[in-house]
Amino acid sequence: MQPLRLELQGFTAFRDRTELDFTDADLFVLSGPTGSGKSSIIDAVTFALYGSIARYQNPNLVAPLISQGKSEARVRFDFRLDGRDYSAVRVVRRSKNRTSTREARLERDGETLAGNVAELDAAVRKLFGLTFDQFTTCVVLPQGEFARFLHESPRERQGLLKELLGIRVYDRMRGLAGARATELERRLAATEGRLEELLEGRHEDRETLEASVAGLSTLRERVREDMQSVDAAELRRAKLDRELEQADQTLAALERLEEAAGRAPVDEDALGEAARALDEAGRELEELDSREQEQRKALEGHRSEGELRSALENQERRERLEAMLAEFAGREDELAQALAEAAELQAAADRDRTRAIEAVEEIHRHHAAHRLAAATAPGDPCPVCRRTVEASIEPDPPEDLSKAEAIRDKAARRHDKATAAWERCAAERDRIAGRRAAAEEELEALPAAEDPEELAGEREARAEVEQALEQLTRRRGELREVERAARRLRETLDQAADAAWSSLQERRGAVAAMNPPELARHDPGESRQAIVDWVRETIAARKSERDKQAAARKKADTAAAKQRERIWSRCREAGLETLEDVPLAQIERRLGRLEQELGELERSEARRVALEKECATQKEHHAVAAGLARHLKADRFERWLLREAFERLAQLAGQRLLELSRGDYSLEFDEDQNVDVIDHRNAGERRSARTLSGGETFLASLALALSLSEQVAELAATGAARLESMFLDEGFGTLDPETLDTVAHTLEELGSRGRTVGLVTHVPDLAERIPVCFQVQKTPAGSRVERRD
Repeated sequence: MQPLRLELQGFTAFRDRTELDFTDADLFVLSGPTGSGKSSIIDAVTFALYGSIARYQNPNLVAPLISQGKSEARVRFDFRLDGRDYSAVRVVRRSKNRTSTREARLERDGETLAGNVAELDAAVRKLFGLTFDQFTTCVVLPQGEFARFLHESPRERQGLLKELLGIRVYDRMRGLAGARATELERRLAATEGRLEELLEGRHEDRETLEASVAGLSTLRERVREDMQSVDAAELRRAKLDRELEQADQTLAALERLEEAAGRAPVDEDALGEAARALDEAGRELEELDSREQEQRKALEGHRSEGELRSALENQERRERLEAMLAEFAGREDELAQALAEAAELQAAADRDRTRAIEAVEEIHRHHAAHRLAAATAPGDPCPVCRRTVEASIEPDPPEDLSKAEAIRDKAARRHDKATAAWERCAAERDRIAGRRAAAEEELEALPAAEDPEELAGEREARAEVEQALEQLTRRRGELREVERAARRLRETLDQAADAAWSSLQERRGAVAAMNPPELARHDPGESRQAIVDWVRETIAARKSERDKQAAARKKADTAAAKQRERIWSRCREAGLETLEDVPLAQIERRLGRLEQELGELERSEARRVALEKECATQKEHHAVAAGLARHLKADRFERWLLREAFERLAQLAGQRLLELSRGDYSLEFDEDQNVDVIDHRNAGERRSARTLSGGETFLASLALALSLSEQVAELAATGAARLESMFLDEGFGTLDPETLDTVAHTLEELGSRGRTVGLVTHVPDLAERIPVCFQVQKTPAGSRVERRD
């Protein structure tokens, strides 16, 4: 599995959409401050694939994945496997009552392989061949889980190795081999049964079969000769059948012609009634035309309805305008008087306000010192002597000033009120004057006045003429409908007459070869009677001829029946029960079966030889399948393969740890597959891996993980887990500089071999050595990631 791209949005610290492009990043590092979200990137990979987070106590808990203040977390992980590109997507949504995964899918090259959580989980398990626990043991090693494979029990470690090596495929091979052996055993029994049936079969001897074939061959030739006579009789009978059929058709045609010639062609009374109706309607329509012209001339002497309506509306408008002008004149007189009164009030208020203002100013002149003292503060120059004022001067205010100012303010308010009243009256006067001018202008634009009674009389006269025209129009429509109905009736009668004449001609044409009398349209009655007389004579002659044809056909039937009886007698003499009218086909089938039995005598020996060869081949294949099933039993092959895998893993992991620890430690498995550490600093002392320190445990776990991924590729069966990538999320901070350099060199070597290795570290020296760095930054708006090559 090679990572291509990771997209996060609303996931833990990554509130906004964040994308990591792993193109050409065989070895990369996730670097950043504590809490910036580095481990969350590794969590996003495992969540996209398996829907779980290893660092959580409950791996299936999804609510903490959603960023604070967000309602949805979305993760998409694109990766490449066996040359095909895949995309795994999971979306977690927070609703009012619960938080759950609402969207999950897996796509490959645009094709949807899984569309829900269950399908995605199963598809990922099938692709990688690993469960979630196994994936976080040897592919993604998150915080707190790095040493799990080192410290697991032998049984758990053996189960993981089975999955990684794909050993279960050998279980399926054993099952298939057993099923194959069972199927071959069944086939062998069936083949032996067919061979036994072939050997026990009984057949007539060749001479008896040949005699029967010869007898049936002779019978076949005689029957063929007799069938020729039967066929000739059948041909004669068929010819007579056709002649009888033709005679019946001719008689039927003659009867139809007689029926058509004797039928009346048209209803003369109905046709006359239609003609009279047309004449009456035409005369009345001419009278209506004359009356309508008179009424239309009378209508032209009157104005149109629109003109009369407009004249009435103008008269009504004139009366309304004259009433409005009278009203405006009275209103203007009232406003003129109100303006005069308002002007007097305004002048009186202006005089009072002037006197009050003069009184206030007079008081101010008498008490100027008070005003100067009120405007002077300590430290200001004196407005009189220009010396600095040292203390506040607070003279008593004049007693009559406040009263004078109150009178002044009251006079000002009365003046403002009087001015506003005058202005309102003036505005209303101007408005009324404008409306009066508009009404006068509109009145002048109207046409001259007319007498209302004359207008009403003219309108009534016009209505009477229009009503008369409407009645004439309605009557014209009724007469037109009478005309149409009469014409339809006449057309229908004419069509019926034409149809009857056409039918008569058509039926005469059907027997034209018999030279019937001609038809004359100008004298249809005589022509029809001639046809009727001719038909009756012809029918009598044709019936006599048909009786002779029926007698000849009966004679042909008797001859054919005698010939068939001769054939059946010969078949019975040959021991053949005839179940068909023509037994030649039955003779052919019987002869074919006998000839086939003769051929079977020759082919049965060849089949026996082939079946014996087939039995031998099936026995050989059964032995191979049964032997393979026995060899693949779990207590043999699987135990050997696991033992071989553990030995190679221990050898490679021990050598790798020896290099990483600079010769201090190596690893070995005991008989129960427990991991022991060989302490070369202490004379090769053997002790449990659980006694290692934090840094030593990290080195041992790293050696196991690297060796495990290399050995799986060598020993795994086809379709087993593919450990092409590794993600490490802890431990580097516990290493000294020299050990860190050794680890970095080892990881660089893995990246150069095409393996993808991702690290999460706080160690700057290690991060600087990695060719691709994804710098994770923590901001108030959420974490961001920047790739630096």
